[in-house]
Amino acid sequence: MNGKNIASVVALFGVLSVLAVVLLATMSWVADRSSTVAVPSATPALSDGFTIVTSTEPTAETEPTASPTRTPVPYNSNSWMNMVFA
Repeated sequence: MNGKNIASVVALFGVLSVLAVVLLATMSWVADRSSTVAVPSATPALSDGFTIVTSTEPTAETEPTASPTRTPVPYNSNSWMNMVFA
């Protein structure tokens, strides 16, 4: 490797390290901002003088539906090689 290649590699690592620092600082800032957001109470309407009436009739139980099964796709090791080395 000559001096020009070495300088290019060092510059590339420098740029990548600056990007990593910016990314970490941004993630830290977002985490700090999201942890201090005030979430309103989910039940402010329940604090007034109304009474909640619930039904005493039994509810009909629904039968659970079967989840669809996935059919696995067979792996073809040559598919990527054919796309790369067309």
